[in-house]
Amino acid sequence: MKFFSTIKNAVIGLSLMTCLAGAKAQEPGQEMLIAGFAFAGEHVNKEARFPYIHYLDEELKKSNNSISMEITKRLQTVEGKNFKIVTGRTFSTKNSDSPLNGVMVLTGETVLVENYGSYWKVFVNLRGDALLFDYKGKKIIKTYPLNLAIFDAVEGQQEPSQYKILNLIRENIFTTKKEGLISQFVDKITNANPGQKTDKIFQIGNITVKPEALDKFPAEISSNTAAVKDIVADALSSELSGQTSISLMPAKFNSVVGVMTMQLEDTGEQIELKIGDGDYIFNVEVNKLAKAKQQQTNSEVSYIYGVNASIQVIEPFSKTVFLESIFRNGAVSISPINKITQDDYPAYYDVINGLFKKFSMALKTRDYKWVNVATGSEKTAEQMKQVSNLLDGKGN
Repeated sequence: MKFFSTIKNAVIGLSLMTCLAGAKAQEPGQEMLIAGFAFAGEHVNKEARFPYIHYLDEELKKSNNSISMEITKRLQTVEGKNFKIVTGRTFSTKNSDSPLNGVMVLTGETVLVENYGSYWKVFVNLRGDALLFDYKGKKIIKTYPLNLAIFDAVEGQQEPSQYKILNLIRENIFTTKKEGLISQFVDKITNANPGQKTDKIFQIGNITVKPEALDKFPAEISSNTAAVKDIVADALSSELSGQTSISLMPAKFNSVVGVMTMQLEDTGEQIELKIGDGDYIFNVEVNKLAKAKQQQTNSEVSYIYGVNASIQVIEPFSKTVFLESIFRNGAVSISPINKITQDDYPAYYDVINGLFKKFSMALKTRDYKWVNVATGSEKTAEQMKQVSNLLDGKGN
């Protein structure tokens, strides 16, 4: 396995998540000024954190193109449901200007390449947000997480070149398919509703990854505890926001001063935005990641991958605990018998995401059959009902 990239800077603390930061209700016909594309974090660390996207950005500029230009092009043909989308205008602090601004901000890039004998497996994960913010007040209004996971196989003995991987990333960013990164952004911006004042605000609180789980991450990731926390938080926030209508504030666990920093692609301006506090907190402990051989034939072998994680939902001021339980999730992965190197990270990534997806779907649908199996406790299903009520505005 060769690891080509790093995860976002620890100062950011911004997850693949939605948030509501006390914004005033938006007036009918209000404008949203689109800034295009931005890199999260400090400018000096951009190339180290996002090597592929940074290189792609530089190559696009040589041909007078950019991710921001593609975003502008796409948004010129759509209408926002709750505001007027405006492109091609620079930010201003004049009182007459709209406080609502939007940008697609990249927060994480992970690329892994693994040899399977007769072919190579490529795993790419790009994480970001459709971020709505107040440029004048330097405050986050709301964010909608973006998450792009790419699994590709390349035949042959020769390792895929960085150029080939770059083209794969480019294709999945620019594609008009709904899974594409820009397509996700356009969809979130088109349907965004930043004026929902009555929503309770949730937030990812503490993320703990215990040694029995941490040692299953690739060494290039596990040596950076902030990166591991980001991966887990982004997975949870992405599934929560994707499966429910929850409003999530960016996490603060990797932010010393409670701010998120980003640099705009086209203008180069660096902006710091304040991160607010949630009304309810999700705390997560990933206790263990494990695998066991299930079956083997002359040509392939199957493994069961599993995750054991504790999830807690609390109200931070009263210390009221609405949910506290251990959840388990498993999945089967089949590999060719002649696999040369053994890297289980993509499978562990899937099984963690799978747990959070099932958890989020149960909260939304109020179907707790999976909860009873995953926890072995009917008490947890009753607690999940309380959290479902909070999400629906029927709780505290």
